[in-house]
Amino acid sequence: MVSPSNASSGNTGSACDFCGRSEGDFQPVRVSQFRPPSNWYCESCKALYDGLEARWAYERLPGNRPWLLLDPGTERTVGLSQDPYPSVEAAVNDIHSGLIDVEPVTARIAAVKLSVFAEPDPLPHTSRQVALASVSRVIADALFRDYEYHREDRERRRRWGRKARSLVGSWDDSVRTVALFGAGSGIMYQRAGDDGRWLSEESFLIDTRHAVHRYTYWSR
Repeated sequence: MVSPSNASSGNTGSACDFCGRSEGDFQPVRVSQFRPPSNWYCESCKALYDGLEARWAYERLPGNRPWLLLDPGTERTVGLSQDPYPSVEAAVNDIHSGLIDVEPVTARIAAVKLSVFAEPDPLPHTSRQVALASVSRVIADALFRDYEYHREDRERRRRWGRKARSLVGSWDDSVRTVALFGAGSGIMYQRAGDDGRWLSEESFLIDTRHAVHRYTYWSR
């Protein structure tokens, strides 16, 4: 995984870094007031991104980057298991009718603006259904990894006795949710403590080519 926001394009405003247009006015993609821009976009690409971002709702907490809020009513709780894919697939299929497709350039701008880790240019899938299945697989793989970590931790404590310190810690209390975000802009997999504190978010935008753009945010 790479972070597009950390890699300078070398462009100084003579072309759009996202659609390649070389004529017209170009604006810097502002990520932070403390860091010079490393990417530029044309008026058309900026308008596309602004339209997408207007759909998003954030909550800002001290010491954390802004966290995207889930669309109310779309939350589906998923749990750890040896085979989590069926439950994740059911959750995604239950909510995907409210999902919109975004333009590929918009998804690439989102990675820069959000300063998150993202694949630079994901390959398109043959259909939206295949793209949704790939999202379900990524989320299911994350659940399975956590399941295995829990299982290994329990086995270690069984061998070493009750005094053995758990390596899982607060993960025991994690609530894992699949939902839409941004008025149907994308699919979110969120992990939070039972007290409501955010632990991690992973979001997925599906573009008009059926490519899945995956972004990862970590709090702690």
